[in-house]
Amino acid sequence: MLDRDAPIFEVSEEIRNSIIQVYLRDASQSIIEIEGGTIQKEHEVVRKAAHKLKGASATLGATEMTNICRNMENPVMQNMDMLHKLKEAFKTLKNAIA
Repeated sequence: MLDRDAPIFEVSEEIRNSIIQVYLRDASQSIIEIEGGTIQKEHEVVRKAAHKLKGASATLGATEMTNICRNMENPVMQNMDMLHKLKEAFKTLKNAIA
């Protein structure tokens, strides 16, 4: 589920676990922002939240989350289908690392 070459694997397990907990909390908030922005067609809100989540996901090595967020930075891709994919990817990731 996670890319083992990601920067997060360069730190101790204790630090990594702390980072993962912060990621899960912050990612949940970003997804709420993305969902609200998608529903309201607020493209800049979605772009900013997706960009933030993309960076955090890349650091964690969550490739699928990173790719979905990259797509959602583009207003053309800010739709309910992509939102559903993002939420499903996050659910899968959470189950794998929690």
